[in-house]
Amino acid sequence: MNDFPLPQVTEPYKGMLAKRRIWDYVNSLCDDGISWWFEMKIPEIAAHLQPLRKYAVPGIKPPPRILLLVETVQPAMSTKTLDKLFHKFEKQGDVEAMAASACAGATSIWDSGVEFERFTFWHERIVKLIDGNFPMSDLARAGLLCFRAQSELTFYGDMEKSLQTYRELMSLSEKAGSLSLKVFSAAGQVYPLLWLGRISEIDALMMSVSPLQNQPEVSLFCNVYFLTSLGLGLTVKGEPAKGEALLGNLVAQPFYSMLSPSIQLLGLGHLLTALAFQKKVDEVKLLAEKILAISTPMSNSFHSSYAHYCVGVSHLLLENSRKALTHAREAIARGKASASPIPERTNPLLEGQALLDLGETKGGVDLLTEWIEKWINSRFFLYASAGLAEIASVSFKQGKIEEARQYYEKSVSLIPKGEQAPQLHRHPHFIRNLEKALLPAEGTVEVLGNPEDAMIHINTFGELKIDIGGRKIYDRKWRGGATKTLLKAIVALGGKKISNETIFDLIWPDADGVSASQNLKVAIHRLKKVCVPEGSEPLSWLVVKHKSVSLSGTLCYVDSIYFENSLSAVMKNGADINRLVELLSLYTDDFLVNDTSETWIIRRRELLQNKFTRAVIFLSDLAMKEGDYKIAIPYLEKAIDKNPVHEESYERLMALHIGAGYHSKALIVFKQAEAILKCELDAQPGSRLAILAEKAHNGTA
Repeated sequence: MNDFPLPQVTEPYKGMLAKRRIWDYVNSLCDDGISWWFEMKIPEIAAHLQPLRKYAVPGIKPPPRILLLVETVQPAMSTKTLDKLFHKFEKQGDVEAMAASACAGATSIWDSGVEFERFTFWHERIVKLIDGNFPMSDLARAGLLCFRAQSELTFYGDMEKSLQTYRELMSLSEKAGSLSLKVFSAAGQVYPLLWLGRISEIDALMMSVSPLQNQPEVSLFCNVYFLTSLGLGLTVKGEPAKGEALLGNLVAQPFYSMLSPSIQLLGLGHLLTALAFQKKVDEVKLLAEKILAISTPMSNSFHSSYAHYCVGVSHLLLENSRKALTHAREAIARGKASASPIPERTNPLLEGQALLDLGETKGGVDLLTEWIEKWINSRFFLYASAGLAEIASVSFKQGKIEEARQYYEKSVSLIPKGEQAPQLHRHPHFIRNLEKALLPAEGTVEVLGNPEDAMIHINTFGELKIDIGGRKIYDRKWRGGATKTLLKAIVALGGKKISNETIFDLIWPDADGVSASQNLKVAIHRLKKVCVPEGSEPLSWLVVKHKSVSLSGTLCYVDSIYFENSLSAVMKNGADINRLVELLSLYTDDFLVNDTSETWIIRRRELLQNKFTRAVIFLSDLAMKEGDYKIAIPYLEKAIDKNPVHEESYERLMALHIGAGYHSKALIVFKQAEAILKCELDAQPGSRLAILAEKAHNGTA
């Protein structure tokens, strides 16, 4: 605590010092200091011990309570010293001090992060003091409950018992008048509630206690612990931006870097997860380096293990699966030295997920299968649920639809009814996709959505390709003309509520109504079975309702439809240049480029080509305004390649080259335009192209 910004000495201690009433000061501190320790007011203890250094008399030992307080502010408390003090207090019949030294003993083990089996020694003392008929204050009893809950959670791994103890603490802290311990109790409950899958209870608990954490009576350490848990809770329930804001503000405080490494790592690890959920790659990289720099020199196995776990989760979220696996295994190795069941139980999920993402399916599934029963038996229901969902996803991709549904339903059954449990270490779309794929709402028709949210990808820019759970079929290898043409027609017409009559006119214009209806029925049946292995159940990705056909918006992503809808929104809302570039990059080639016989495909191709060109012109205007000339050049070149007689594209390309100082390149573009316009239209370049050519020739902007 030597470098910590200590609070001021308070009254009546200030007055005692002024009058040199040192023994009155010492006696008062013996009482107040123990109470402060129960409430974890470490800076206050350190501040009031500081003046006693000046008045220390050689040969005169301070009272045992002062010796205990001195030990509590050390960077690493000595369990040997605390044991001696406990026995001394026991002989004196000083129950309050016995309780304080027992709490300090448990804290010393937690802070050390190794050999958590030593908790047994102090846990037995704590239980004996709580259950025995010892005269002590409510505050002392509440302090004991604090550390009993901590040992039940981190050494015994008993979710239910630790939660019950934390709730006893909540009740007793009110009776004792301790806001600090009430706040600490709420923070401590987050972890067992999370692992039990009772997410909504976390929300309610934090909301009820949140107003207290700003109160001046709440100790700094309890406040930090609460904010750290609150930030984690926000991220887990799907609000990582709020979690980042709260945790980012906390770790930016000047005092934060002066806290013990174990406390720092807790908050930094949760912040890292919040950033990774938002895919803030650069910030994740910097923070991960900081976390590892803090944890690497430590012999603190428990907290170092947690640091590697958090870094591994961030890599998994950012799709760096190999790094995620490396950190998962490092976390497992370090966690073993702590003898705590927490790293033993949490890290296998991360390891299994990384293996699956690396394509090591058998190894990942075997590992998760091995751990599911262990998680269930130890009440780590959220981890068991997450493991089952991972296996359900694998089964689905293998075409084992019914098996996947059974795994998913078991996953859901482990979470309390009504809870919306998150899928650990995964973006929200993972579980949303799985749910939509396995339990689709009948007749659902939605706007064809984000590629991350879809189980079926239909690519139409260039050659037609369908990807269903990793199983692909290409246009050139697809047998069955009517089935393939039906899909192309549905896509070309927008994917939603295409009337049967419209489909008849496009595909079977010469057939009578009965024959056309039968043809459509057969084609739909065959289309549903595309990419489905023999004997497997097809997905409900085609919705037939009210004499119309749609693609299921909950399951399907179509590149051309997503491109068109998203492009309209971006151009309407303004200058999001990065998003515009992202969308233009989807246009890898013209719509169904090899289909030249159907007029409705050609019309759709021309429409999308025109929209691409207009969007590229829009991008070039933004690029000129921002002075980022190079960003639009490759897209203008592609637009010219697709529509060689579009003069405005040549104009923008020349203007960008001139703006970037590449006058010779601008003249080359002019010569290209001049030649193509002459060849294709027997026309000369317009006046604006001529003016730009003159500027380029003169070397002016």
